Amino acid sequence: MEGVPVVWNEHTSQTSLNSLGQNQETFSSTHSAKTYGADSRFNGAQFHFHHQSEHSIEGVFYDLEMHTVNLPVHGTENGFIASAMGLMFSVNDYTREMQAWEQEIIDRFFDSLAWETTGTPDEEGHGDSITVKEVPYGDLMMMVDMNNRYTYKGSVTTPPCAQNVYWNVLRTVYPIKSAHLELFKKQLMKNAEICSSSATKGVACTPGNNRVIQDISPDHNPFLISDGKDLSDHTRSIIIPAEESTRMQSMVAAPRAPMAASESSEYLTTVITVLLIISILFLLLAVIIVTKNSFNKPVQYQGVEQATQY
Repeated sequence: MEGVPVVWNEHTSQTSLNSLGQNQETFSSTHSAKTYGADSRFNGAQFHFHHQSEHSIEGVFYDLEMHTVNLPVHGTENGFIASAMGLMFSVNDYTREMQAWEQEIIDRFFDSLAWETTGTPDEEGHGDSITVKEVPYGDLMMMVDMNNRYTYKGSVTTPPCAQNVYWNVLRTVYPIKSAHLELFKKQLMKNAEICSSSATKGVACTPGNNRVIQDISPDHNPFLISDGKDLSDHTRSIIIPAEESTRMQSMVAAPRAPMAASESSEYLTTVITVLLIISILFLLLAVIIVTKNSFNKPVQYQGVEQATQY
């Protein structure tokens, strides 16, 4: 991405994808079509950030979450207006050590956003915008682990929380430098609300643009993807998403779900079939052994013993 506007829209840093002159950012997903009935192909629209994270893993929130919003190529299949990917970062609590080249990609990505720079407000005097030379978004997407993630049916996390959205939340939490996080928080502080309580009146609230957790709903149909394979028929390590009208999603792990009656019947049929095949093979082997022994049995021709050869 070259000649890219980085816009502070008073609640986050947002960067557009697939603008004129940029490389096309697109992805395909058979899981979205097979599981949720959404489109199978999406084009990138924009990415933005939240502090603290808008998802939690096993009840733990992280310092920063990046959301990439993608729009369906073939229209709103079954009411799905978009796909979104959540990628979480932490200064101290990242879940995997990075190799030097991986850390360099992360650092270059956040450096390129130039959050330390004050931009120009829009025509109405809101927010500010700068144009940076290049954002290595593609390098970051090629580096992160897309094969291990959570998926579910949710909504946009900012008002009016439009539905439906095919959500993907990566399971790996990546490191971010404290300096980059502090720059983002400093920008948020510019537009932080003034607390209304008498104890804090006149003091800017703690900067943040995350949402409030809501209870789980089975309508969100959460899945766990591990090494690129859907494990949700056997594993219920899932997301707890927001209710339809809320602004937030989170993730938890739950015990393995019991096997359904249909699955149990299929399993029993398979076991019986395998046992029958094994029994037939043993029977054939016994017939072959008996037949061979009978062929080698000595026979008498006019009082002379002779071995039969075949």
